[in-house]
Formats: sequence, structure tokens, C-alpha cells
Amino acid sequence: MQLSESFLQDVAAEVERNILSRLHVMMPGRIASYDPSTGLADIQPALMRHSCAGAFLPAPLLLDVPVFRPAVDFSLSPGDPCLVLFADFCLEGVWPGLQPVVPLSPRAHDLSDAIALAGFFGPAPEEKLFL
Repeated sequence: MQLSESFLQDVAAEVERNILSRLHVMMPGRIASYDPSTGLADIQPALMRHSCAGAFLPAPLLLDVPVFRPAVDFSLSPGDPCLVLFADFCLEGVWPGLQPVVPLSPRAHDLSDAIALAGFFGPAPEEKLFL
């Protein structure tokens, strides 16, 4: 049986779509809760996820996400905007020392390896910029 070039291109495109649908790099989100004593936040991603069945589903709440904050003192409240980044590798075991470690898992760009950037403001001090 000989497969056509068109068929192989369609299969390759479907494989690529499937891989990319599970690859997380960066997305906007909203702070659901924030603990200033630990610097960790629970974050609701602002974009829905496309399921294999074709439906759009809410992304799960991301728990205990380290928040990188500007050096100035500021506070976060539920509903504040943030930008959620997903690490290239598993972040378990990296905090708090930030010493080089062997990744504890082979996962990459996973929702469980999120980092949030927060505290961005628009033109007016009271107008927060949603990224």
C-alpha cells in the first residue's frame, strides 16, 4: 500500500496540532488568591483550552504559582491581571535555593510548572494593564 504525499502531510499536520495543543508557553491569567508571605498565588488562566472533541473548556486553576514581583512593594488582589509563563522543564525541587538541580520529571511546558509575572500598570496608575 502506497500512501500519498497529501495524506502524509495531513497526518503530520494533525500530529503537530495535537502536540501544540498540549504545549504551554505563556498566557494571560487572573490572580485568584495570593499569599504575600510565600509569594505564591493561585491563578485562573484567561484562555480556554481546546479539547480533542473540539469543545472549549476552562483551563484548570493553577495552584501555588511562584510570582516574580518588581523590587518595589506592592500587593496583589483577586482579579488582578498577571502573565503566566510555563517553564521549559519541571520546576519541582528548584525553589527556594535556585541551585542547579536535575529535573525531577521529564515534563516540559506543563501547566504545573507555571510562573506568574504581576504588578504591571497602564498609562494611569490606577489603570492596570491586562497583558
